[in-house]
Amino acid sequence: MSDVTPKDMLCKDCKHAFLPWHDLPNWLFFRNQYWYKCRRSGKTIEVEFNPVTGSKSLPADYKSCYQERGFLGDCGKEAKYWSPKHKKDLFKLLKR
Repeated sequence: MSDVTPKDMLCKDCKHAFLPWHDLPNWLFFRNQYWYKCRRSGKTIEVEFNPVTGSKSLPADYKSCYQERGFLGDCGKEAKYWSPKHKKDLFKLLKR
């Protein structure tokens, strides 16, 4: 059995996690894990057509990493889609 558990695979160390610019002041003040978003959960950019003003593209919407690792997310507690952001965390992936 491996000694690396999914608890060791943190979302902040995943390459899919990012911090949106508009949430940066909140993160600096509160230092909370709920501000990280996951790129794997994003929907595609949709184009909305309005006959009066023309077409308008809607921005992609991302779920938080907390939601993705929760019981409703695709990644789950097992960290199914986790991949290392830095080279030092590569061994966590290999031990799993």
